[in-house]
Order: sequence, then structure tokens, then C-alpha cells
Amino acid sequence: MNSQSPKVGIVGLGEAGNLGDDLILIATVDAIYEADPGSAISFLSFGQELDWSKLAKERGYPSTPLRVLAKAEIPLLRQNSTLYRDRDIIIFGGGGLIQTSHDKNRPYNWLSYLPKTGQDAPYIVATGLGMGPISEVWKRRLRRMGTPFDSAWLRDSDSVVLSREGLEWPGEECRDFIDNHFISSLSLPGVNRRAETGRLGVALRAWPNFSVDDAVEHIESVIHRHECEEVVLFVLESNKGRGTDVDFNEKIAQQLSLMARVHAYEAHELIEFLDDMSNVDLAISMKLHSSAIWATMGVPMYPVFYAPKVAALFGRKYEGFEVLDEIVQIRTEVEDVPRAHQTVIDDLGNLKKKRDAGGSRFSMKAKFYYQSANLIRAVVSRIRLGMSIKKRVAG
Repeated sequence: MNSQSPKVGIVGLGEAGNLGDDLILIATVDAIYEADPGSAISFLSFGQELDWSKLAKERGYPSTPLRVLAKAEIPLLRQNSTLYRDRDIIIFGGGGLIQTSHDKNRPYNWLSYLPKTGQDAPYIVATGLGMGPISEVWKRRLRRMGTPFDSAWLRDSDSVVLSREGLEWPGEECRDFIDNHFISSLSLPGVNRRAETGRLGVALRAWPNFSVDDAVEHIESVIHRHECEEVVLFVLESNKGRGTDVDFNEKIAQQLSLMARVHAYEAHELIEFLDDMSNVDLAISMKLHSSAIWATMGVPMYPVFYAPKVAALFGRKYEGFEVLDEIVQIRTEVEDVPRAHQTVIDDLGNLKKKRDAGGSRFSMKAKFYYQSANLIRAVVSRIRLGMSIKKRVAG
């Protein structure tokens, strides 16, 4: 790194066992090195490691980024906000980080990684960021805080509306990191060798009121309509090959009339997983990034809408959970909406115009409350897990 190159920190869900989030991390690193090959990059990691030596060779990186392992905060002792205080710029996002559907305190959990505001604070860029749904309690809190970002680029129009009208934060729309340009850059061999195999690819996740029987019924209708010969169930999120979505898909596979196999994503085989995805002739797709990937590969899809972001990708209005019984194409990319990739390059080039607006805005009292609540919940969860394992062993 030369003296003029920036120190860059990436805050996101990288190396957490999720294909889409790992691809977003790689796409972010691509953009940073394109903007300045001398950049010193560190990224937040959740322990399911990508092979960065292999990726650096394949993608021509001048060096490999360094991982910063995510650890639970300990009140008064270990603070997330100290991890990146030496950075010149923080790239925040890619993925739906600001929402409360999975965890009522999730906005704090992510925003806690931002150092305090002030003259020496890093320049903070939110890009490719999804917002919502957000509880009314958190909307009020975030409005009072004001935006923690110096620059904000949101991955869809719904997120822009929520940011501007719900939180009163500025924000502009950009494309998701995982777009045609990025997927095409992966040069997957299966895209070129794909033949008519009669193989149906399925990417479903466990979801409330979407039962195994419902999934099997829909898959069987597509099998019979297209005379499919084989089914591959792709699980895009797992914990080293296990997890709720893996269990859900294995139950589906057991009930299908055709031979079916389950392929669960693991970080060390990212390219192999994508290559397997490329060898299907037809797909049923519920996940956002499986839909984007298969669209780039030219695979016809029956989409399942479980969230506004998926419906928006297909140019449809989200009106609740919906299993579509028709092939739908994704919407054409709007050319005047910038790529998330380009926003990273532009903001790295504008560091001299730093505004010092971004950074953490939580009071010490609020931090102590959220850190304590998270720590108590983690301890209770660990105790319950231990008791569950003990019961299984005893049984």
C-alpha cells in the first residue's frame, strides 16, 4: 500500500454461510481494488471462511483482504465501534442489515460497528443496502439519531422510500452488488457446457405458513408440466452444511416423486456451488440472489415472493407471500440507476470531500443496554443448546 491509498473496512454479513452475502463481499472487494489497487482492506467475518488465496489468484487481486472476526460485545470491555476506528473509509451494507424482522435489536447490532462521529471519524458509505421492515419503535429511534452515513445508496426503491419518509434519512437508489456484470465476471464453466438435462433447480427457504407439503405440491406440478427428470434443491444459507433451511429442503427431497438431491452451500466450495446451479434447465426460485444468478444464466424461473425485494427483482408489487404458477422474467436493469460497484469507486475517489457526518450516534447508556441484552440472550441460547444436546445424548 502506498501512502496515498486508503485503509478500508467492510461491514456486512461476509463469511456467515450465506452465498449471497459472500458474493456481495467479493463484489465489494472487486470495486475497492479497481478504485485503488493499493487499498488495505479488512472485512468483518463470521467464521465460515472463503478461500481468499484462490479468489485473489482468480480475480487478480494485488493482495488478500484481512478478516476481522466478529465477537460478541461485552459491556465496558469489548466494543464493536473500536474495530474500524483506524480506517479512512467504511463500506457498510450489501444485504438487508437495517431491519427488525429477524431480531428486534438488529439495527443496533450493525450500526454498533461504526466509530463515533467527529473530525477523525472514517468516511462511512452505505451501499447496496436493503432497509426494512423496521418496527415503529426503531423508526422513532433512528429518526432521532439522524443518518449515520456520509453517503447512502440503497438497493431498491422501497428501501429509498423507507429511508427518506420513514427515517428521514437521505438516500439514493443503486443496483444490487449481485448484478449481470458481476455474475458474468465469475466465468462459470457450467454456463457454457449446459445441455438439456431435464434438471429442475429449486432454491427455497423455510418460511412461516409455507409447509413442506406446500413446497412438494408446487414442485411436483412443475415437474409434470415440464417432464423434468431430476431435481436439485440448492440451499443458499447453511452453517457448515447444516441448519433450518437444510432440514426443510431435505424433508422436501424425501417426499418428491423424482430422484432429488440437496446441495447446501459452504463457503470453501463457492465456485463449485455456482457451477452446479448453472447446470439446470428450469428453476423455482424464492431467494433473491438465486433469482439474480439464474436470470444471468438464462434459466427460466417460477418465482416465489416472500419479501418485497424478490417481487421487485421481477418487476412485481409485493402483496404478501405468493407462489407463482408461471414463468416470470426479472425486470430489465434501469441504466440510469448506478451499480453498487460504481458507488464504491466514486466514493473512494471523493474521500477528500469528507463531511464528517457519519458514525455511531448511540449514547453510552443505550450501548450498555443493547450490549447487556444481547449478552444475556446469547448466554440463555447457549444454555438451551447445551440442554438440548444433553437430552439427545441421554435419549
